[in-house]
Amino acid sequence: QLRQMKKLAKAAPAGANWYEGRQDGRYLRVLWDEGKACPLRIESGTDNGLVRREMSAVVQPAPKTLPWQALRGYAQKEYSDFLD
Repeated sequence: QLRQMKKLAKAAPAGANWYEGRQDGRYLRVLWDEGKACPLRIESGTDNGLVRREMSAVVQPAPKTLPWQALRGYAQKEYSDFLD
């Protein structure tokens, strides 16, 4: 979808670009980090201002111990065994 969007000349952090898509009175803007290939901010809404949504992401380093590595002592169960 990003390839179909128009690249904006809006100020962005180094290594990132704003992209925008419009359709039927709605817009979607994405602040895309080119180096990490991930969105840093997503804004969407309607041109008349009745709807507006924003979502931000912050890139953080991975923890030294990954969460699933702390589960080594647990037994594996099948979810369907707990359903009645």
